[in-house]
Amino acid sequence: MKVLNYTATAVFVVLVFYLLVVEEALLLPPIIAITIWYLINTLSAAFALIRLSNIRIPGPICLIASICTFAAVIWMLVKFLSGSLAEVMQVIPEYQENLTMRLENLPFVDMLAIQELGLMQSVAEWIDLPAYATSIAASFAGIVANSGLIFIYVLFLFLEQGH
Repeated sequence: MKVLNYTATAVFVVLVFYLLVVEEALLLPPIIAITIWYLINTLSAAFALIRLSNIRIPGPICLIASICTFAAVIWMLVKFLSGSLAEVMQVIPEYQENLTMRLENLPFVDMLAIQELGLMQSVAEWIDLPAYATSIAASFAGIVANSGLIFIYVLFLFLEQGH
């Protein structure tokens, strides 16, 4: 019976990871929405602990304050990332060249393998900074593109909660 349980657990874990990889586009917005909803509720509970001369702040005001605080933080984060992302994309080839120069100076680099392919190709195979930066930018753009859907999910979660 234990073998059957272990097998069922292993199949379940593989199925969950398969669904997470394959259905990433469908599962990511609800997961982000649930996370935002939870963080807003936690911040609201923290605001409710604040006392002003033995007067507690009412729950709806705490919720509105936490939503405003969270919206301001997200807005600042988006402004910061969108401003610096373009600059990073312009500088990333220089970082790749600097990384190549640093790796050339390392004593443990296998020079025979590098001489066959060339150092730049070897480094490009190991660490491709422009590809990583492009992937991060695409992920950021995808989250921004799904922000309307995420907002609707968060709204439905609050309506279901009763606020």
